[in-house]
Amino acid sequence: MKSLALIAICALIAFWVHKKYESDNVYYDVVAPNRSNMTIVERLFLALERENDLEIKYEESVLRRYQTGELSQAEYEEFLNRRAENERKELNDAYVDLANMWDPNKGMFSGMLKLLSNDSSEKPVD
Repeated sequence: MKSLALIAICALIAFWVHKKYESDNVYYDVVAPNRSNMTIVERLFLALERENDLEIKYEESVLRRYQTGELSQAEYEEFLNRRAENERKELNDAYVDLANMWDPNKGMFSGMLKLLSNDSSEKPVD
C-alpha cells in the first residue's frame, strides 16, 4: 500500500511539473524546439535549468541596479548577506538530509539493515 501511495505522489509531482512548464512555450521553443518528444525527466531537468536561469537573471538585475545607483551600498550588502545565508541554510539542510538518509534507525536503508540484523541473529550457528 505504501508503494502505491509513493507512486501516486511521484505521478502527481511529475504531472504538476509537466503542467506548470508546458504553458511556458517561449522558453521551451528557444531551448528545446522538439519538446513534444521530451520525456518527463528531460522536462524536469529543463525546468530546473530554467529556475537556475531566472535566479541568475535576478542577481544580475540587482547588480545592475546597484551599479546604476538605484540601490545603496547597505541595500546591496543586505542582498548579498541574505543570499549567503540562504546558501548556508541550503548546505546545512543538505547535510542534515544526508545524515538522516544514512541513519541506521530511521534512514533510507534502515529497514534493510534491521532485516539483515534480524536474519543473522535467527540463523543457527553450525
